Order: sequence, then structure tokens, then C-alpha cells
Amino acid sequence: MARSERYDAARRFARSPARGQEWWWYFESCDYEQLGRRFLRGVTRDEWQSGVSLGVYEFAGEEVFHLRLLDLSLMIPLGLRLEPAPELRLNEPEWRVYLVSV
Repeated sequence: MARSERYDAARRFARSPARGQEWWWYFESCDYEQLGRRFLRGVTRDEWQSGVSLGVYEFAGEEVFHLRLLDLSLMIPLGLRLEPAPELRLNEPEWRVYLVSV
């Protein structure tokens, strides 16, 4: 599935972005010290199984990659047509839109 043509744009940007090209992603802030302590003390099998997931989901007609790692969550659009909606910025600071520019 990762080699599908529909992910060509995301793959090209990740491997060798063109000058002036941009890509965005959406990130849920968390308590990084607490997250670090969880890893240092050890994460139980149940915590890992219930707190870690990754997948590709459809959103507004485009696919989005979602990674959840315990208290941290990251969403990245996999196509060029999905733009970050202005209302996403209303969720800051818990959720933040980042724009990667080359």
C-alpha cells in the first residue's frame, strides 16, 4: 500500500522536496516529561497495545496518516489537495498545525 501512486507526492516531499514546496502536519502537544518518565519506568504490554496505533484514514476526501504514541498524536495529509482548515488553529496550544517549507 505504501508504494501506491496515490502517495507519490508525499513520498517525493519526504525524500527530496523541491525548493518552495510546503507540506503541513497536525500535532497534539503533550507533557513530554511525563511521556519520557513513562518510557523510562517501562510501558506495560497493555499500555502499549491500547496506547499505540497507526493507520491511514480518509478525511475530506483525502487520506491522512495518523500515529498515536501513548500521549502523543500526529496527523499528516498524504495528498496535496488537503489544506489545513483555519479552524484547526483554534485548537492551539493542545493541537498545533506545523508547516514545513523548503
